[in-house]
Amino acid sequence: MTPENTKYLVETYPHLYRETFYFECGDGWFDLLKELSEKLEPLFAPYRERHSCRIVQVKEKFGGLRYYTGFYPSEESKKIEAAIEEAEKKAWVTCEVCGEPGKVRYGGWISTLCNKHHMEGSPEE
Repeated sequence: MTPENTKYLVETYPHLYRETFYFECGDGWFDLLKELSEKLEPLFAPYRERHSCRIVQVKEKFGGLRYYTGFYPSEESKKIEAAIEEAEKKAWVTCEVCGEPGKVRYGGWISTLCNKHHMEGSPEE
């Protein structure tokens, strides 16, 4: 993800991401991550003093979005898990490069790409 998009998410959702956080996925998933962060921020905010109550990693793996948390409050667990699951499902049909509709493509690297970016080749290939 570009430094500009990373900076936006880190600064806009400080209860989720540390200043040194970075995202290991393409900009096409920026809107998904922004929407997810909007849902999670108020759930994590009351626990901001707990260092482990944050997001620890966001990445692409085998064409899908992986969103890993540290500790989170048990009373909010169903809401948190549902929001993360929804974003991860959306990523399976969203081009990681541009955000347009896509699907999982197999080759040297498994990626979720639209037709255009599949034809151009995944950035990782």
